[in-house]
Amino acid sequence: MTFAKSTGRLFILLLLLGPEINAQVTQHTPGKERVHEASKRRTEIDGNNVRTSVFNHLFSGRLGVGQGVAYEWPKNTRREYIALVALWIGGEVIDNQGNVIRIVDLPAFRSSPVGANWNMLPIQGYFNENRPGGGIIAKSDDLSSWPSLWPDKLTDSLDPGWAGKWNGYFGKDQFSADQEMFYRVGDDNYDRYNYTPDTTSPNRKGLGMIVDSRVMQWSQISVQDAVFFIHEFKNDGTKDIRKVGTTIWLADLVGGDGDSQDDTPDFDLRLAIAFSLDANGTSFNPNFQGAFVGAVATSFLETPGNAVDRIDNDGDSPENRQTGGGPAVTTALTQGEASGDAIDNNGNGLIDEDSTFVAFGTQRATTFADGIDNNNDGELLSPVVTQAMIDSAAAGGSGEKIQRQYR
Repeated sequence: MTFAKSTGRLFILLLLLGPEINAQVTQHTPGKERVHEASKRRTEIDGNNVRTSVFNHLFSGRLGVGQGVAYEWPKNTRREYIALVALWIGGEVIDNQGNVIRIVDLPAFRSSPVGANWNMLPIQGYFNENRPGGGIIAKSDDLSSWPSLWPDKLTDSLDPGWAGKWNGYFGKDQFSADQEMFYRVGDDNYDRYNYTPDTTSPNRKGLGMIVDSRVMQWSQISVQDAVFFIHEFKNDGTKDIRKVGTTIWLADLVGGDGDSQDDTPDFDLRLAIAFSLDANGTSFNPNFQGAFVGAVATSFLETPGNAVDRIDNDGDSPENRQTGGGPAVTTALTQGEASGDAIDNNGNGLIDEDSTFVAFGTQRATTFADGIDNNNDGELLSPVVTQAMIDSAAAGGSGEKIQRQYR
């Protein structure tokens, strides 16, 4: 059976929830959980039309040829579209000598000069290690994969450890998804830098970061071709992480091995969706040579927002929804801006704007909030913007106050 290029789509969706980066103000008490390299496991997820391998250290797909199942759609057809998807996490901190440093956590392929594992690793106790074969990642539809007690639920006074209950995203023993995986990872083995994130545990390294990760699939027709990833970040140290960033590492494989050389990317800035396409729409892979090849879409469903840059990063402002957008972010608006310093260097009202916000080709433009009622849906009898206001704002006068009032 072949699938037409115009109708074949595989969706990989990633949900990121905000890191609790301010450890000191919240009086956080660090936990005692630490990474355990021997707890690394690989398990396949196949709860709908997509099948792939999940590794319990923020990695999915295949670690190498023959080491896992690349993203396969439809499942069990050997038609592959993505080689791997992984998460990187970075943080800016002050090291033990008072220097500003940036630490980046990776899920795989990094080791110290003496061969020590410098990657994110699973935290022990979140699957049944006594299961025949050494256990698999805990899956909602396989009771034998669950631990006897969930370490993160031991403080539940009514049901410590949730014995015999599924540790679900939607609550205790809730099975909303047709298939859900859960694991926890940390970065305390990353001892490359002279930085101690946790003063209560001097030997702890990395950023003191803990990530709860879930992989979910539904078989309902509207999402039967999608995989959902939910990552919740937590600063489990005693020191603040000044800045935190995340990114997806993805290797496309549209058409399978032997056909990835003509993969072409595309991106929708306003929808925050990346597309992986096949240039000629057919595959040279021997498993489905000559067959039509679909497309892969990858999207951040929700991430910690930027409330201060005045850019509509995710295209969800009322003006975008109703009229298609406000003023576009253009290359001219990026001139003289130093990206990443949280300062409006060029005085145009936008903060840290750079080329990533500028549309190219046939993309729809990313817009920004200018504080003006561009689509005439403001309150009745609201003030009209006049040239005098603009002149006053440019001079730093009362017009700027009016602009801030109506943002």
